[in-house]
Amino acid sequence: MDNCTVRLTSKGHGLSKIVFGTSASSNTNTTINLPGIDTEIIQVPAPTTNPVTSQTTHPNSATRLGELVLYTQCLDSFVAEMSKMGLDTYKNKDPKLVLGNIHACAKYFVGDIRLLVFGPVDPTHDSTTNPTDMWMLGGQNGGNNGTEITGYLHLVDSMSELQIHCANIGPPKKAMQKNRTIATLKAGSIDGLLGTFAFLSDGKDVKGDPLF
Repeated sequence: MDNCTVRLTSKGHGLSKIVFGTSASSNTNTTINLPGIDTEIIQVPAPTTNPVTSQTTHPNSATRLGELVLYTQCLDSFVAEMSKMGLDTYKNKDPKLVLGNIHACAKYFVGDIRLLVFGPVDPTHDSTTNPTDMWMLGGQNGGNNGTEITGYLHLVDSMSELQIHCANIGPPKKAMQKNRTIATLKAGSIDGLLGTFAFLSDGKDVKGDPLF
């Protein structure tokens, strides 16, 4: 997944930790405290001169992760702490007001992955009142603390293969991106599934069209 790894622990409870990698020669501030979520910083080895790459084809034809969506109760603190790691918002823009100006969204690009982080403008906002039809908003079931994953966007080569191997998924619909379709697996559609999964077509006929 480019330079982002999602590790499934089978312990449940949603997002448990965010781990950042840094090189031994990095001068990045190595103290970071994201609001409501455990963090860890590890040193990663320098890339080899001839890296070996491999790709496994999944039966549902998913090829990579395109986007992660998080929700945090303290968005300003989240943005400030990310900056300590050298991860600034896209074009250093302040979080954009969205959804009735109660919430805002910070946008990041980490390699080829887009990271969207939503959160209330007022950290004392009661997130249990967030509308359940707004999948990108968390807190409906978990109170007012923490940072959680609310959505994933994967790229797929074949929508037909996706439908065959994932019966719970909704029908493909026209996406915002030209010549692409999108299908959604909603949170709760499979027992224990947290977060909404979206799948965006990325077959040969749409290669070259921008993802975001």
